[in-house]
Amino acid sequence: VAQGGQIYAVGTPTEPIVFTTILDDVDNPTDIILDTTNGYGNWGGVIILGNATINTTTGVGQIEGIDPLEPRGAYGGADDDDNSGVFKYVSIRHGGTEIGAANEINGLTLGAVGRGTQISHVEIFMNKDDGVEWFGGTVNCDHLVAAYCGDDAFDYDEGFRGGGQFWFSIQRTDKGDRGGEHDGGTSPVDGEPFATPLISNATYLGRGAANGGQRCFEIRDNAGGSYMNSIFADHGTYGIKVEESLGEPSDSRTRLAEGAIYFRNNMWYGFGNGNTAADITDGVAAVEAALFTSGNDFVSDPVIAGVDRDTPDGTLDPRPTDLSGWSGAWIDPNDAVDGYNPPAQTGYPGAIDVIFPDYAAVDYPGAFDPAGELWICNWTALSQYGYLDAACTVEDCYCTTDDNKDVIVITDADISGFTAFSNENVYNLDGLVFVESGEELYIEPGTIIKGNTGQGVNSTALVVAQGGKIWGAGTHSCPIVFTTILDDVDNPTDIIIDTTNGYGNWGGVIILGNATINTTTGVGQIEGIDPLEPRGAYGGVDDDDNSGALRFASIRHGGTEIGAANEINGLTLGGVGRGTIISHVEIFMNKDDGVEWFGGTVNSDHLIAAYCGDDAFDYDEGFRGANQFLFAILRTDKGDRGGEHDGGTSPVDGEPFATPLFSNATYLGRGAANGGQRCFEIRDNAGGSYMNSIFADHGTYGIKVEESLGEPSDSRTRLAEGAIYFRNNMWYGFGNGNTAADITDGVAAVEAALFTSGNDFVSDPVIAGVDRDTPDGTLDPRPTDLSGWSGAWIDPKDGVDGFNPPAQTGYAGAIDVNYRDFEVVDYPGALDPNAADVFSTWLGSWTALNCYGYLGTGGTGGCCTGIRGNVDNDPGDLIDIADLVYLVAYSFGGGPAPVCIEEADVDASGGLDIGDIVYIVSYSFGGGPAPLACP
Repeated sequence: VAQGGQIYAVGTPTEPIVFTTILDDVDNPTDIILDTTNGYGNWGGVIILGNATINTTTGVGQIEGIDPLEPRGAYGGADDDDNSGVFKYVSIRHGGTEIGAANEINGLTLGAVGRGTQISHVEIFMNKDDGVEWFGGTVNCDHLVAAYCGDDAFDYDEGFRGGGQFWFSIQRTDKGDRGGEHDGGTSPVDGEPFATPLISNATYLGRGAANGGQRCFEIRDNAGGSYMNSIFADHGTYGIKVEESLGEPSDSRTRLAEGAIYFRNNMWYGFGNGNTAADITDGVAAVEAALFTSGNDFVSDPVIAGVDRDTPDGTLDPRPTDLSGWSGAWIDPNDAVDGYNPPAQTGYPGAIDVIFPDYAAVDYPGAFDPAGELWICNWTALSQYGYLDAACTVEDCYCTTDDNKDVIVITDADISGFTAFSNENVYNLDGLVFVESGEELYIEPGTIIKGNTGQGVNSTALVVAQGGKIWGAGTHSCPIVFTTILDDVDNPTDIIIDTTNGYGNWGGVIILGNATINTTTGVGQIEGIDPLEPRGAYGGVDDDDNSGALRFASIRHGGTEIGAANEINGLTLGGVGRGTIISHVEIFMNKDDGVEWFGGTVNSDHLIAAYCGDDAFDYDEGFRGANQFLFAILRTDKGDRGGEHDGGTSPVDGEPFATPLFSNATYLGRGAANGGQRCFEIRDNAGGSYMNSIFADHGTYGIKVEESLGEPSDSRTRLAEGAIYFRNNMWYGFGNGNTAADITDGVAAVEAALFTSGNDFVSDPVIAGVDRDTPDGTLDPRPTDLSGWSGAWIDPKDGVDGFNPPAQTGYAGAIDVNYRDFEVVDYPGALDPNAADVFSTWLGSWTALNCYGYLGTGGTGGCCTGIRGNVDNDPGDLIDIADLVYLVAYSFGGGPAPVCIEEADVDASGGLDIGDIVYIVSYSFGGGPAPLACP
């Protein structure tokens, strides 16, 4: 990641991001032999370069590991608040390839990275060189792991001045050097800024006292720094060397004497040279005095619960079990009296409370709570390879919750530059909150954002303006939830699910971009925002425009009124370009449309519009994106069309024409007997294609394609020339009847285009279960009878069978240029009929449909991951023989514990026992009942 670039790599405790070698099958913990020959140096690593200050002669540098003539390898500048992005829950494995003799790439290299960057929960596993190396900079880092690295665990150089807490390192018996190698400036040795990092709660374990290797610390070249509340143990020689360089203008021994090297409240034990203060400091009286007299460190055995160095035997547990020899009181590193407080120096950049972050106040030394869960469970290679089997107990699912979290009020003024929303808080939007041009909003998985009630000028919504970006990085188990301030997300019954209470309680999410739209001027002002607000503009000339990403997000109870009969959509996409990612987004009970596109080219997949008050999916103004897997369902008493599709605004034959592609949609209306609108309204010269889809249960007929006599062009013309194209779809359950003529309202041209030329089918897909008004656990929108379908999925981009309208003046190009590839499946509609149950489809876990209890047969709702029976926690939530083997191995053979107790408690008895094994056997081989979802 070069200077000026940014990375947003954000995993979760159950779904980490893994960087590894091409040789590694991540699902197989035994495929790479974990020895010094096979486990190391199989690829490079991750390098992040920024613009913070560094200590070199010129104030800039060229990062090691990259050709010195490569300009993108530069780092260093003058911005200590520089932001290179976010890096959380990341495991970097088996790296450190050689780039020259005895020159390898570090696992994670941080060159001049500024404190605006977030580094948290990062593991380096079996890297051939250092684990993490900082070259200057000011970035703060927490929850770092350097496991079995070939050189030093944590290495800093060139004036590093960041803060750190909860760092863990461990070495093999036959490989690895120091826990910390800490250097100052490059040249001259007394250059500035001085290295003054501040680290608390580290646990550094070496090769073992009897296994040789290096000392725990090497501090040299005028480096300073502080370690507090930490544990250093099991190194084969002594503990620490602080270099004295006679004849140099300054050295680290001088830094020690003046307090710029500061060790306080740490425990030391298990060194090859012995376990006295003199042994640990190699007999250097000045170092001994600074650490064990002035510094009040302690020589005392913390009695680490379990150490596993060379082969994973499940016994690693780095928690201390005896703190009787410690002070008994954690010291705040920022404390002006007891904390790190070096003397003022010419180049010192400021007071400590300005430089360093607040530290988590705990009651123990070292990286791990002796009485708590290990934060290295589940997401690390240490856990997945089996080193931690005995220490990592079965954990609850990682769920979205707003229980006991701080509520932070967000107004329009609170978004500036790069802003991050953490899942440790709940965010309360107050009014229209804009992410303006040049600004970026990052939202962690599992974050809850609540909008205030209010209408008109008091409406609340999140608006990503042109040039702004949203990074909404939810996951299957940790969705992002946008909802009303009235909603307790943990309580699925607190909002009455009816047409009075469930709708219009806040606004929605609006994203505006610079892609082309069909208006007279090529630009527009988005509905739902004051027309005089310049940040409400959208439209431009960049069809590849990138407004960020929104994934696994549930938008609930929105659609507040901004005027008479004018409400905000759940998700509004105005001029959004195809560089943007929209995937797995649910709109639940919005008073207006679910999703509405105003022009643009953005592609989307896995969209839900459930029980919306107007149309499910609405496009206007020349939308030309590609879309797959869309599900819509209406209440019996509210909601209009599955699709309302319009062309240009003015003139009607303006360009670009609307030519979107849709595949694998399932649109369910109010029910044939419950009135309402037709499934489709296509008008104003709109085109578009639907293929491999299911349309059912609307109270009138299926589709109206507008004919506007006297207009220069209309949608009926588009139909005739092939720019409206329906192919390989199933239609059934309409109030007017279930013949092709009934579905097309007796319009012969439409009937011929769909059911003769288009080869659509009138056939009942027999939806497994429908639940419209109150959640009774019966919704299962998978089709159970495809005998009336063609039997073969058709690629919408196929030049023969797919959507292929005639050439038009304003047509934007060939389909294979405009549209992305579609996922090849063997069924119509949004959901796989062969999935084990509805919870195993993409609707499971993350949606309001699941959390409110609509899905399944008597399901209890809840927001946990997956379904009971998925013991091995595979990504597809499949129940198969592997789950049975996993449960047997865990119960009787000492195998690893399941990740999620609710998923392994197959019979819902409240615990893991023989009954769960019997349940899986009965379900898999004896026709027994399918397991329910996690509670």
